[in-house]
Amino acid sequence: MLRPRTVLWVDDEIETLDSQVLFLEQQGFTVERATNGDDALVLLRRQSYGVVLLDEQMPGTTGLDLIPHLRAIDAAMPVVMVTKSEETATMRDAIGAEIADYLIKPVNPRQVLTVVTRLLEGDRIRQQRLSRDFATRFRELEGRRGVHLEWREWVELVAELADWEVRLGQADEPGLQEALRTLQASIRQDFARFLEAAYPRWVRESGADRPPLSVDVVSEFVRPTLEASGRVMLVVVDCLRLDQWAMMRPLVERVFDVEVDHYFSIVPTATPYSRNAIFSGLYPAEFRARHPSWWHDREDQSLNAHEAELLVAQLRELTGGDVPVHYEKVFSTGDGESMLKRLPGHLSRDGVTALVFNFIDQLTHGRTENEALYEVARDASALRSLTLTWFERSVLFEALKEAERRNVPVSADDRPRLDPLPHPRHHLREARRDRLAALQVRRRAPGRGPGGRDRDRGLRGLGAGPPAGGHPAGDGGRRPLLRLSDPASRVPGALSRGVPPRGRVARGGRAPDRAAHAEARLSRPATRARLLGLLRPHAGLLVAGFATAALASLLQGVTILILDPLLKQLFSTGLGVGGASWLERLMPRLLEPILAGRTGAAASARLVALFLAALAVKVVAGYVSAYLSVLAQENIARDLRTRLWEHLLRLDLSVFQQTRGGQVAAALVTDADQVKQLIVAALAAFFQNLVLILVLVATMIGYSWRLTVAVLLLAPLLVLAVQLLRVRLKRHARMFTHERGELTAMVTERLGAIKLIRSFGAEEREAAAFAAQADRYRKGAVRTQRFALLTSPFSELFGGAMIMLVIWAAAHPGVLGAELSVSAMLVFVFAAAQVMSPIKAMAEVPTKLAIAEASADRIFAFLDLPP
Repeated sequence: MLRPRTVLWVDDEIETLDSQVLFLEQQGFTVERATNGDDALVLLRRQSYGVVLLDEQMPGTTGLDLIPHLRAIDAAMPVVMVTKSEETATMRDAIGAEIADYLIKPVNPRQVLTVVTRLLEGDRIRQQRLSRDFATRFRELEGRRGVHLEWREWVELVAELADWEVRLGQADEPGLQEALRTLQASIRQDFARFLEAAYPRWVRESGADRPPLSVDVVSEFVRPTLEASGRVMLVVVDCLRLDQWAMMRPLVERVFDVEVDHYFSIVPTATPYSRNAIFSGLYPAEFRARHPSWWHDREDQSLNAHEAELLVAQLRELTGGDVPVHYEKVFSTGDGESMLKRLPGHLSRDGVTALVFNFIDQLTHGRTENEALYEVARDASALRSLTLTWFERSVLFEALKEAERRNVPVSADDRPRLDPLPHPRHHLREARRDRLAALQVRRRAPGRGPGGRDRDRGLRGLGAGPPAGGHPAGDGGRRPLLRLSDPASRVPGALSRGVPPRGRVARGGRAPDRAAHAEARLSRPATRARLLGLLRPHAGLLVAGFATAALASLLQGVTILILDPLLKQLFSTGLGVGGASWLERLMPRLLEPILAGRTGAAASARLVALFLAALAVKVVAGYVSAYLSVLAQENIARDLRTRLWEHLLRLDLSVFQQTRGGQVAAALVTDADQVKQLIVAALAAFFQNLVLILVLVATMIGYSWRLTVAVLLLAPLLVLAVQLLRVRLKRHARMFTHERGELTAMVTERLGAIKLIRSFGAEEREAAAFAAQADRYRKGAVRTQRFALLTSPFSELFGGAMIMLVIWAAAHPGVLGAELSVSAMLVFVFAAAQVMSPIKAMAEVPTKLAIAEASADRIFAFLDLPP
């Protein structure tokens, strides 16, 4: 709990400290003053203070005498002694009274401020700094995903992640802890692939640049210490994790100088194999060949029943002589007490004292089977705390203290050992087994489960040919399998011991970028139906836009109809001259009230004014319709982005682990904009163009229905051609949107990891990778546009053919029975040319729909992920 920003300063000469008090108040602290102990106690009983600054030499009750009374009121309140006394005895008494700090007058105001700030706000400041540091480092670590690392770099990375896990757990930062777990899960996948490729080579080529393995622990860490000092204690703590060791290390450092080395476990990592490999120095295949009677075809504790004999044999082979081995295995409290009684005798003699502790293994596995253990160790943080509590009072810690008293180096390991090197002081060297949680190697016969289900989902074989990775080929047809992903936890028989779901956290999920390319996509009607659901909140804007669009289309037809009588009037044929078509005969009657008997120039002027008025109103209506359409589109895009963002915030972090950030950014920004095109094409433009086509076709029919039918017979050819293009375009549009997301992801990830790229000298490699991705994006854009641009040429050909047909029909009226006057023919050609624009736009609707639906599929793939 945060303490209040209030200070109680108790000093009999408080008036001389006004400048100090004023400085603290200027920094935002509230300071109360007391000149003696009695007044201070009265104030403390009235309210709580964050810290007490206490003088030691005061009349009456001294500062040291006052401390117990202060503790009785508020036991947790920090007390800082601010005094002139420089006597060592006074300082020791104050420290013995557990004061928070000791300052000697005269004090600098900033010195007092530093102490007060540290005590009242230190936790918050440290937590803020930790958050900033982790956020910065997180981006750098994320940039290492997919980057090739050598084994030493893997050691550093895993150790750093374990350190962050402990620090964030102690700081109680659940949000940052979840982000770290997500990062660890993704790094486990990379590590699994690294191990799959590297492990067989490590086993085959012992002289290669490879890390120490389980079989090297005794030869590389224990033997040098044994040869230097004649005595060594080897401690094996079964199932101890790196983060648990980080909690224990400060206690061990009180006793030993600690030097940490790391080694990789052999596979399988199960106890019968890895621990036997440490004590024997043999791979499983070698172990079975040398000790066939000790090899059992099951995984239980009996397989580790000969560790003492194995260690004796290994040391004899390494040193060329017999080395005394004193072996103790601690399973229970009774075993530990008995071991501690015998330990002094073991340590007093030369040789190796080997201790195996199984408490952590029992705790780790038992928490999933025992209700009480599960309550106190629900998660990794609680398990670390419980491990520390156990270690502080354990026989293991007592054994280490005994080794320190007898100046015996200690070699330690999580699942087997603690190993020391000579040092002027007592020294502990620890060889850690680098093992990422949930990365498991198991053994069983390959095959398929009931119902033909593949039992090897998420698993991959290690090594090729017998023996695979040092594993005996004749082990009942079994082979080591590396668990690459969490789905393996749901494979029947995947683990040697069943773990209830509550004790495990199953991570996974579907990557939206893969979901968008899956065969089982949303159907086109389903996609459009979901998009139409976004329109309801904006129905008013859409209806107003449709109404003004219809008005603009009708006025477009009016302007065309006025052209025929205007042309007749301008070329002096007069309105009264009839025509072959009924529309030519109808127009004079309709215009008669407007012209009111005017002829000649006056009638022409009136017709021109009417034409311009209709055109002006049509332009205004078109502008209003376009503006309302844009407003509705942007509102819908905003709603879609907001809905997607809110959904993303609720998704499991494993989704982001499997999805590149650029794909998410592309869905939020680019795809949402593309979806707007569907709204424009399918609704606003479609409706406006449809009304305009109807008006223009009605006008054309008014002049010659035969000629109009002949012209429109060409339309199916255009529609068919565009439909064929649309199918191809939609497929290429999907691929193009995916490549666009990949390019965005690469840019954002590499910019965040630019320091890492520089530090590894990977500029050329990254430049080549970016060039390759940019070229894939270019090819996708070219393919998409190649089909999209074909729509316009088809429309142009259709328009040209239609105009030529009109002119030819006018020149040969007997063919279609279309006898048109010159003015009527000009108006018909103009109407036919005008109708081309909306028909062309209508023909391009499927093209726009194809591109927009590809983007909509990607967005809905995210929205369909369960939170």
